[in-house]
Amino acid sequence: MAKHTLMIGRVFGRLTVVAPCPDRRRRHWECVCTCGGGRAVRDDCLKSGNTQSCGCLQRERTADSAKTHGRYDTPEYTCWVNMLQRCMNKGHRHYSGYGGRGITVCPEWLFFENFYRDMGDRPSEDHTLDREDNDGNYCKENCRWVTQKQQMNNTRSVRKLSHNGITHTVTEWAELLHMSPETLRTRLRLGWPISDALTIPVKQKKAVQKGQQ
Repeated sequence: MAKHTLMIGRVFGRLTVVAPCPDRRRRHWECVCTCGGGRAVRDDCLKSGNTQSCGCLQRERTADSAKTHGRYDTPEYTCWVNMLQRCMNKGHRHYSGYGGRGITVCPEWLFFENFYRDMGDRPSEDHTLDREDNDGNYCKENCRWVTQKQQMNNTRSVRKLSHNGITHTVTEWAELLHMSPETLRTRLRLGWPISDALTIPVKQKKAVQKGQQ
């Protein structure tokens, strides 16, 4: 018996596997849901239990949660919904940077009450939900409320420099050293060692260059 046929007919939550999807980079399975819907699901998501329906289960949970907790019109609820959309809705404009690269929401946070219990009120209008580890999932241990500036410093595209056991972004180092961020970036772009780029004052470096001429 072909190995892939062992999956056909298996049930995972509300989903029943009906056929393989051979045209995907990673193994996917065509599944039908007890509600009548269907979707293609990755092999590992089925086996881990991360995907248990065509999406109807989450919609039901969201609707039930909105009815019971009474906070559906709060900023915290909006942050929670956006988090779920980024990780679970393939049609969301930011899905590729979250769910599309494997970022998931922990099972407890599929219910707003648990998310709110762990995160509490947003400290201010300037705060947003952030993951300390950008490759980690959404869960109590990896999430915090931060300002927009802090969140930008934590994005995957921001370069971080380590010196003497201390790590900061280029912008943070520049602020600490009273140096222009562009000056620090230029030094690094020219191939300066990180220790020189961070420790040699601008005027001193000019003097060194002049003495070498």
